Amino acid sequence: MLYPAVLVPIGLLLFCVALWRSTTVSRAAVVTAAVSGVLISIPVPIHSIRLAGGVLGLLAGAWLAFVVRSELARSPD
Repeated sequence: MLYPAVLVPIGLLLFCVALWRSTTVSRAAVVTAAVSGVLISIPVPIHSIRLAGGVLGLLAGAWLAFVVRSELARSPD
């Protein structure tokens, strides 16, 4: 059985690959999201690494949401 600690980073990295191939989202935001997924999934007892990954994930998620929302506002109905 694959646990969420394995599946979530894999899904996030696949999502980042799809965003990287699209031209809608800034590549810096995609890299930030990918780095956060890697930092969260590192199995080390140092919790500051996972905390940094969570903060990066929060920033990347807000950045991605802002970009997508602004693109939707610019597109005609």
